[in-house]
Order: sequence, then C-alpha cells, then structure tokens
Amino acid sequence: MQNKTLNRGSLFILLMFLNSTFPASAEKLIVFRPAQLGAPTQRIGGGTRSFQKVPKIQLLAPPQTGLTKRAAPTLYWYSSTLSLYNVEFSLELEDENQTVLDVKLGTVNSPGIQVIRLSELGVKLKPDQIYRWTVVLSSDKEPDANLLFSNATISRKTPTLPLNNVADLAEAGYWYDALEKLIEKNKSEQVDDLLAQVGIALQ
Repeated sequence: MQNKTLNRGSLFILLMFLNSTFPASAEKLIVFRPAQLGAPTQRIGGGTRSFQKVPKIQLLAPPQTGLTKRAAPTLYWYSSTLSLYNVEFSLELEDENQTVLDVKLGTVNSPGIQVIRLSELGVKLKPDQIYRWTVVLSSDKEPDANLLFSNATISRKTPTLPLNNVADLAEAGYWYDALEKLIEKNKSEQVDDLLAQVGIALQ
C-alpha cells in the first residue's frame, strides 16, 4: 500500500508540473501573412516639406493591401505627440479613383494610437474592391504648405473558411480585424509584435 501511495503522489506532482509548464489554453503564435492580391506595395509613409516640429504619424497598416471581413471596419493610426494640426481623413476607390469620403476629424487630443470608426462615419466598403485611406495633417497658419500625410489600402473580402481567433485572421491576411481584436483586448505586446512584422515601430 505504501508503494502505491507514493506512486500516486509522484504522478500527481508530475501532472501539476506539466500543466504549469504547458498550459492547455496556450495562445497560437500570431503571424501575419499578406493576402496575394497581385498588387504592388501600397502603404506610403508620412511626408512633409515645410512644417516645423510636426508630430510623426503612421498608419497601422501593412505595406500590402490588408483585408477585412467587415463592411465598416475600424482603422488605426498613430501620432507621436499632442497636436493642434487639423486631421483630415479620406477614403477612395483605388481602381476608379473615386472619392468615397473626405472629412475633417478635428485635432489630436492625446498622443498614441488614434481611431477611425467607419461605422460612425456612415461608410460601408463594397466587397472585393480596393480602397485607399489617407490621413492628412494640415495647418490653418500654413494653408499652402506641403501637407503631412500617410496612406494605405484595404479590401473587404468574405473568407472561405471560418476565422475564429486573431491568429487565424492574421495568417489569412485579415490585418484590420486581427489588429482591432488585439487593441480591443489591450494586448499591447502582441500589438507591437504584429506591427513589427510589417516594419512599424511606434516611438
């Protein structure tokens, strides 16, 4: 009886060790794989000529066209500092060179990640179309200055297979949906890892 008790105790300790070392609910590694849409590199970084001490802006988007499942996805961009520059947002149909929306969003009230919710702007993306979205900073004091801007592309596509988590979304090329889920869950380290995969470092 004593040997059996010892064996059971040893087995219990071993199981506890394995459970703590290899948790059953371990998250899948998040790896972004761009969709193969046959399009060239799309993301254009910010550029300016005459502004002084302007904030650094960066769209949180891949260089390729990122996908979304949603008709009105959430878009994210980054501003390095508080800014009194005017923020303008535009959305265009890439192939048709048609402006869908051109709106002023006010100023940057706090540095960091900024949010643009297309649902609040009354915009819905058509399936299988490529859209270019642009964020521009302008100044009332320098209306003729070369504007600080950044743009990227997005396309709405219905996935052929169920995409149930962030890792599946990222691997299938659904950048915007994967990023939104990570930001909503406040997964800052995973957000940084995902951004690093497409060459974005927020500073």
